[in-house]
Amino acid sequence: MEKEIFITIEGLQEFEDDDRDQVKIITPGTYYQVLGKHYLMFEEVSEDYSERIKSLIKLQEGRVEISRRGDMNSYMVFEEGDANGGYLDTPVGRMELLVNTEKIHVLLEENLLEAQITYLLHINGDFVARREILLSAKPKGEISLD
Repeated sequence: MEKEIFITIEGLQEFEDDDRDQVKIITPGTYYQVLGKHYLMFEEVSEDYSERIKSLIKLQEGRVEISRRGDMNSYMVFEEGDANGGYLDTPVGRMELLVNTEKIHVLLEENLLEAQITYLLHINGDFVARREILLSAKPKGEISLD
């Protein structure tokens, strides 16, 4: 059974030069569960507004997978203590990602799904940033937009 939800994603990037970048989005989406895995689907508009990007987040205890399809496809896997390969397809070619997950906490409750992830991101072998993501999903009507 699918449920209409609101997904909140908060992100923090810390670069080597101590520069920081923060982002927060709240978007409607869809939730469903299959074989003990929880799925969140939502759409974003690309930066140049030319195409919609379809995102799928798969959550289970100790593991989160994020895939995006559109003008820039990507795939990342987060598991605490593991370094997982991924990719980012751009108009100028594919970039190889290495995601080294330092910490992950997944909370799976009836009306609340949350994931807190801290990881190091390498692109094509070079360290890019330390990132933190806080993801939450709640049924529509149970979210405050503050």
